[in-house]
Amino acid sequence: MTASRPLTASAAPLRVVVACDFHLKYAAAKARAMRAAGVDVLLCCRDHALEFGGIDHELAELLEETRA
Repeated sequence: MTASRPLTASAAPLRVVVACDFHLKYAAAKARAMRAAGVDVLLCCRDHALEFGGIDHELAELLEETRA
């Protein structure tokens, strides 16, 4: 087993794709936390609001908060 090299200031930024269908609230929170830690994050999710009881504006608000 090879030891991974630690991330340093000279290392390329870590890039992560977070993909989810449900549990978007949790995935978005994780994506925001990783972004705050300096990770380049792409959040990929479905466009249905089933997790929000079908309320589209709640989904839109979460996605807008996460984009900011």
